[in-house]
Amino acid sequence: MKLLVYVSVMNEDWVRLGAAIDDSAPRECVELFRRIDGLRERLSQPIQRPAVLVLVAATEAELKALVDLAPLLYDLKTILILPDHEAMAAREGHRLAPRYCTYIDSNFDELRSVIRHIFGLSHHDVAEDTASEAPVAQGRREAHKPRIEGSARENVA
Repeated sequence: MKLLVYVSVMNEDWVRLGAAIDDSAPRECVELFRRIDGLRERLSQPIQRPAVLVLVAATEAELKALVDLAPLLYDLKTILILPDHEAMAAREGHRLAPRYCTYIDSNFDELRSVIRHIFGLSHHDVAEDTASEAPVAQGRREAHKPRIEGSARENVA
């Protein structure tokens, strides 16, 4: 199973999201995309099924651009992270038919549970898989950096 992650903005929200993903899915399953064109290209290629897609919409404009990808998402388990609690964002986001929807300012505990459930893993399974690969912390800031940042297949094109 693959976990495709689209996030265009790397900020404190990304650090929290990256930690949630690290805690939820095996590292070798994760592919990170930072540009919609790169994601569109990947979605046009064969993907190991079943697959999970996490979409992080940083703005309402970006959300609208992601909605344009809806025809490519028909058989993916989509998780959507909305930029705000505005009704318009929720209406627009539901056009993607997500399996789970949350907001960027959430703590991502439920997101962890949803991804683990989809992957059929318990917290123990993921912790055991990544324990030997955990980076050595070099100061407090480094300790909170998501592990997938440098280890997941990343597409920044």
